[in-house]
Amino acid sequence: MRLHRLENNKITVEVDLGTGVVTSIIDKVTGANHIFSRKPELETKRPGMGIYLLEPLFCKEPSETRIYDNTVIFRCGENDLLVEWGVELLDNKLRFFTDAINKGSMNLVSRFRLMIYSACGRGGFWGDPGVEGATSSCRYYVNYGFESSRETFSSVMIPSTTRGYRFEKHSYKTRYFPEAKWVALIDKVLRTGLVIRILREDTLVATEDQFFNIEINIITPKKKLASGERDELVIEMVPVRDLERVDYVSNNLIAGVESPSITYPEQILRGRLVIYPLTKISCEAKAYVLYDKNMASLGRRGYCIDQVKRGFRRQEIVLEKNYIDTAPGDIWVSGFELGGRISFEMDKELYEIPDIVIELCGGEHIIKRSFTIQPETPEVLRKIPERLRDYFYYKYIYDNYDVESEYRDTTALNKLYQYISRPPRLRRILGVYISDLRPRGSVIDKLVRYLEIRRVRDLVERISSDPSNKQLIFNTN
Repeated sequence: MRLHRLENNKITVEVDLGTGVVTSIIDKVTGANHIFSRKPELETKRPGMGIYLLEPLFCKEPSETRIYDNTVIFRCGENDLLVEWGVELLDNKLRFFTDAINKGSMNLVSRFRLMIYSACGRGGFWGDPGVEGATSSCRYYVNYGFESSRETFSSVMIPSTTRGYRFEKHSYKTRYFPEAKWVALIDKVLRTGLVIRILREDTLVATEDQFFNIEINIITPKKKLASGERDELVIEMVPVRDLERVDYVSNNLIAGVESPSITYPEQILRGRLVIYPLTKISCEAKAYVLYDKNMASLGRRGYCIDQVKRGFRRQEIVLEKNYIDTAPGDIWVSGFELGGRISFEMDKELYEIPDIVIELCGGEHIIKRSFTIQPETPEVLRKIPERLRDYFYYKYIYDNYDVESEYRDTTALNKLYQYISRPPRLRRILGVYISDLRPRGSVIDKLVRYLEIRRVRDLVERISSDPSNKQLIFNTN
């Protein structure tokens, strides 16, 4: 293993010259390492973790390596296929590029499959001291597919193109995202992450939630290469900070809208707009809530109505700051508040989907975030013990997984319903478990019960004293 370092005043990148694997992407401002790597595979020249090209071929030992000031390029060939790949460190991002060239006289079939192992800001070499790996506070936001039209009864039309998924540690759950445009991996406790932009329109992203990391596969369709023809793939990776979610990515900026997933009638909607600029930005901002009455929302609920007339209405949002003037890397934050209370009438608004819409620079950048209105929310919260009420609000209302992922608004409050229907099962709902002791006598049995009660009480005390503690909210399941 021979590590070569590329760095500037913002980012450090380490590449293994023996295999061409990227082993680290470190944000020098926060110290966060966004890549999870393993030394055994690097030392034996096998595909392992980090960032590496698996298809059209995994090269155990590059035939050529070229090193420049801020770029490393590798070359490898097999039969008549020549593959080049490399990394280039720019000011505030890293570019990974690869191309495949048919050097023979016969047609070849090729595709790219790029592997990225992300630890959501808690990476490093597996087994090294202090390398924790991804935890349950990791989320990945994906922009993919088509813009929802909501003109049919199909539930596919409900979510916007950006959806958020929680990292389910050790589940090995796989998800597929066709025509993916970008993926943002964010740790909500650390408020740091990595945004991956895919500069090609026909890629599929497949993710797998592993034990210490998320495996990201960026896959292109198979392509027939004639003699002398080439295919290429380019991605950009941007370490970001002071963001707990991502709703929008462009060449100029990365943005997140921090606000509740669930609201209720008469509530005053409040939140924050966070902009991470990649270039200098100087322009005006305006915001509003757009209520969209549509057939897709009706179809999900299963009502037997033949047609719903599409309709829109809007409420203005007041931004604390409505003019952006910031340099690359300088975080811009503006609080916001809905200019009035959430309005809701069952006969008119039952089928609406509300979106927060923020327009920047005269509509050049349009940031959207969907949420849901649940009229029964206040009553459900009132049935929760007062000392736990704020904690449950932040855990299941402010950041609701059903709404964030597939916009399952019909099941958004199920976790809270589960609690209020069986209040004695507090430790089960909070996910508090002691060791797997098997009581074999009255003394051990009493000890187990005592430890259970004491641990639950200790957790309740911590929750009630600091209900918005993100470490407790996201890493206690």
